[in-house]
Amino acid sequence: MSSIQLNKVIPIPIQDTYSKVSDVWGANISFESGKYYHVCAPSGTGKTTLSHILYGLRHDYNGEVLFNNQLVKNWKPDQWSVCRQTEISIIYQDLKLLEEYTALENIKIKNRLTNFFTDKEIQDNAERIGVAHLLNKSCKTISRGERQRISILRALSQPFKFIILDEAFSHLDENNTRKCIGLINDVLTKNNASVISCNLFEDQHFAYHQKLKL
Repeated sequence: MSSIQLNKVIPIPIQDTYSKVSDVWGANISFESGKYYHVCAPSGTGKTTLSHILYGLRHDYNGEVLFNNQLVKNWKPDQWSVCRQTEISIIYQDLKLLEEYTALENIKIKNRLTNFFTDKEIQDNAERIGVAHLLNKSCKTISRGERQRISILRALSQPFKFIILDEAFSHLDENNTRKCIGLINDVLTKNNASVISCNLFEDQHFAYHQKLKL
């Protein structure tokens, strides 16, 4: 079983303003693979900061983060690279797609590292969430909601034990949100993986095992 532990982590930029009753900041918590977590984080409390700390993009914090009992603060880039290819994935709030590339090229940049999905599976998954007709279009020519679905499919195109969702459905209507959640749930089951969903408000998107307030 894979795990991520936070031991009294407090981001330095909010060390004087964070809520002292936070379930996350300044606390000892553990995320375990196979369990679903919801982090309710009002604006300004560090939702994206948490996502980036878990994914190893930010290190400006006090306290300890451990991945499978290993301290990660001093990991080298190649250690993070391996972890991000096989252990942890993320759906960014700001998507981070390469807009000059096609949707399919964006997906394959991620997928080709591990060949997690076959070409047919990518096509089938794209059909399932309603973006198959966009695969050969440049990402700069498609809508924000369409790009959000492409970013979801890209994040799923690898093995992982944890997937972090930072406002992953913010530009989707209810129907498209349901389609994406269905696909995510199937990949979570395939991987026996955990979802860490960070949102402004509480939601019922997944069968959460634990709800935390930031």
